[in-house]
Amino acid sequence: MGKIITGFTLIEILVVLIIVGILAGIALPKYGRVIERSRQAEAISILSVMRGAQLRYSADNGAYTSSTANLDIELPDNNNDGTRGDGKFFNYSLPVSPGDTDLAEATRNGVSRTAGIADYKLKVDRNGNILCTTSTAGDCVDIPSS
Repeated sequence: MGKIITGFTLIEILVVLIIVGILAGIALPKYGRVIERSRQAEAISILSVMRGAQLRYSADNGAYTSSTANLDIELPDNNNDGTRGDGKFFNYSLPVSPGDTDLAEATRNGVSRTAGIADYKLKVDRNGNILCTTSTAGDCVDIPSS
């Protein structure tokens, strides 16, 4: 009696590899945008805290501040250089002339940037609305509604 050889042929293995490659090609860009949305959600949370601090400062002093040192919150210092506002994925700052339409901002830095998404800036206004600005149309990831 002859020995029966079982296993996969080279063609079968190649077909499976092609299918896996196609599925990965579809899934990876979507995964990158999901990761970017989670980083953006963190930035929106910090902007909300900065907005609250700006409103408290304005209530006490009659105007908004342009210095993060005047806020009653702790901002990230990822670089450990004493500069407040250096986050891992966003740099947080206050505009030079803060007003009702622009209380705080978060600028996306280049750390672990998702392919195909350029730098962009998130801003928060007095009412808590978030605005995304970018130099390239379409680079803002969909902002979740608050």
